[in-house]
Amino acid sequence: MPYRADIDGLRAVSVLAVVLYHAGVPLDGGGFVGVDVFFVISGFLITSLILHEQAAGAFSLVSFYHRRIRRILPALFVMMTACLVVGWLLLAQADYWRLGKSVMSAAVSLSNFEFWRDAGYFDTPAAEKPLLHTWSLGVEEQFYLVFPLYLILVARYLPRWRLQLTAAICAISFAIGAVEAFRHPVAAFYLPHARLWELLVGGLLAMGALPPLVASAGRGAAGLLGLGLVAAAVFGYSGDTAFPGLAALPPTLGAALVIWSGMKEPALVGRALASPPLAFIGRISYSLYLWHFPLLAFGLYAGLGALAPAETAGLLALAFVLALLSWRFVEQPARRAGAHLSWRSVAIYAACGTFALAWAGLAVQLADGFPARLPERQARLADAEPLRNPDRNHCYVDAVEEIAIDRLCPLGGKRTAPGFTPSFVLWGDSHGEALRGAMDAAAAAKGRLGVFAGNMGCAPLIGVREPRRPDCRAISEASLRLIVETPSIRTVVLAARWGWWAEGPPYKREAGAPVKLVLGEAPAAAGNNHAALAAGLEQTVAALIAGGKRVWLVGPVPEVGYDVPRYFHLRALGLADGMNIAPSLSDFGARQAFVLDLFGELARRYPIGTVWPHEGLCGDAGCDIVRDGHLLYADDDHLSVFGARSLAELFAPVFEQGLGATLPAATAGVAPPAGPATSR
Repeated sequence: MPYRADIDGLRAVSVLAVVLYHAGVPLDGGGFVGVDVFFVISGFLITSLILHEQAAGAFSLVSFYHRRIRRILPALFVMMTACLVVGWLLLAQADYWRLGKSVMSAAVSLSNFEFWRDAGYFDTPAAEKPLLHTWSLGVEEQFYLVFPLYLILVARYLPRWRLQLTAAICAISFAIGAVEAFRHPVAAFYLPHARLWELLVGGLLAMGALPPLVASAGRGAAGLLGLGLVAAAVFGYSGDTAFPGLAALPPTLGAALVIWSGMKEPALVGRALASPPLAFIGRISYSLYLWHFPLLAFGLYAGLGALAPAETAGLLALAFVLALLSWRFVEQPARRAGAHLSWRSVAIYAACGTFALAWAGLAVQLADGFPARLPERQARLADAEPLRNPDRNHCYVDAVEEIAIDRLCPLGGKRTAPGFTPSFVLWGDSHGEALRGAMDAAAAAKGRLGVFAGNMGCAPLIGVREPRRPDCRAISEASLRLIVETPSIRTVVLAARWGWWAEGPPYKREAGAPVKLVLGEAPAAAGNNHAALAAGLEQTVAALIAGGKRVWLVGPVPEVGYDVPRYFHLRALGLADGMNIAPSLSDFGARQAFVLDLFGELARRYPIGTVWPHEGLCGDAGCDIVRDGHLLYADDDHLSVFGARSLAELFAPVFEQGLGATLPAATAGVAPPAGPATSR
């Protein structure tokens, strides 16, 4: 096959888009589509190679996999080994354990399945997973494993139908991805069945689905249109774009048009892409892709979730240096020397490297992140997992069918008999779940039994929805019905991360996308968090009171905006000296201003009770994040088990005979709601 410098230039455009996107360059909101361009290029080149060798009667599966192993594995193995070493020195126990999982899955080409399975509300932020970018390698490696076998079978049994059959598979995969992007977006992003079509678009081009363009004007127009489609996605998309699905069509077709425009002879775009600087970046693009993400991830980890522009620039410069070194001393020698090795030798080396890294990753998991490498107190403070309720995943309501008294987690005691009759319910999101320890202790002290109802990322509100979580509305409505229709439940406690629902964006250096609340059936674009929260909470309170329930609202827990366990871990390493991440009362008051006003208004209009967690967490000097050697937070905003139980006395009034709507004590920087307290 003749070498095409314009394709290397297209590789350069792709990798630069991805690298700048991961670096957080503002104008590059859709740089993640560079991966889709990579897929088209891979599909085109691999299919062209196989068809060329089949036509010459020289194709061999052994030779094909021989080349793929030499091309992919050496540089990948070196990068993963380096990540294990850096992780040993930098990461806390739980984070190193997670890195071990990533190494094991990436070593066996299944990291896309691993990251799909682990994606969730409490998962480590995507930008801080050093091997997250290997998901795309997993998709490609799975394609390389199956596609040559497919072409062999088609050549033997259905040679005349190769193009039509491949086009049909491509269309089916595209349809699946388009539907799954809305129904199961995480699966659509990571799993091969929804990404196969992008590789097959390149494959169809190699099969001659479009004849080469002869006219210079046609080649120029196709190249410009293709590059324009890719650029439109890179500069026009954002993290809110439903992807891959239909949104993957422009960059995918754009990449195909660029390749098609140069199949006979490069035109204007092709000549520009073939320029020596771009072509060279394209040649080192694989190593650059491998190294840039771990460097940024470790940098974000050490910087508690944020990097200064100069720090980001330095890490990108280092990524280019490591890419050059990897290309020169790993990729190139592996190709040259490996070409003279027998397939058995290459297979043995690949198997040994795969086994060694997979075993190393497993060993990290079996050793629970090797806590012995950390001082005992540092390991205890930095390990976030024991800080959460161990049964939290079991206690979340994930579907309407799970909303039944006998399936909800008990509070105040164990479920000892089939006739379990709760007298109260704690209804909330993950912040409500984190407060289970406080409610459990307070209820047990009063001899009361209750249940927890809630789902992570779902506010206990009716009449509103969060477009990216369409299941929340049905779960909230079913929860309300259960509460109202259960006579034994007399008291309802509502607890949530009110500041997040009110304001939308994550707090300070917290990772994640903004949350959007939408009233009723209004379009998603009409979202207004303040209006939706106020209306939804009032509707919920009114419906519960109309159902004969005593309602208590739990005020907001002060958000930190920095991962607390990691902060203490990094401080022990000397990387967070001089930082004070504890929230001040002015920070708390500014973040929760709307919520405090809303609670005050509801307290004036309805006979409700209120509990204020910040009164147990904050003093005149600010809010605590550690107390008596125990962390009060499990991450950057959720209370730890110890932190929740330290507030148990604040919840005692919930179980008194009366219903007091106490207002928060006036503290510096916090404006308490005005108006008299009410009681029933």
